[in-house]
Amino acid sequence: MLYLEYEKAKASFKVAQMMYEDALLEKERLFTITQPKAITYDKDTVQSSPCGDVLDRYVIALEEERIDEKLKPFRELLMNRESFLEIKERELRKSPDRFDRIYTYRFLDGMSIRGIAKALSFSKSEVHRSVQSILKNIRKKGTKGDRMGQNDTFQT
Repeated sequence: MLYLEYEKAKASFKVAQMMYEDALLEKERLFTITQPKAITYDKDTVQSSPCGDVLDRYVIALEEERIDEKLKPFRELLMNRESFLEIKERELRKSPDRFDRIYTYRFLDGMSIRGIAKALSFSKSEVHRSVQSILKNIRKKGTKGDRMGQNDTFQT
């Protein structure tokens, strides 16, 4: 059943996207805490940027390098995401498996139960049971897709 592979791929890309965004947030936090602050004048002292020290700049550079290394594999993975999912979708559309065909019509094309039944010459109840089985398999595998749960009720 190719639809499970497709859902696993979508889920893994979703996790990679979240990890990439977390690393970007970490880099953003580093950037904001290391930016020079405006000079403030008190009666007795003048305060300025905390990152004027050579050691501070060195530590900041090391930290930026560490974060960039953390981002690199996710960036490469996410850049290939669209083409990978397109290939998987083409495989899914060519699959003769009944569940793959129903998955494609329902969750990729957004067809109604009635439309799928008509296209595949099945009864509406047979298509509905198949959709419920697909959803159960996806949930069981722990790969809940973007559109799963939406429009998965019996529609006529």
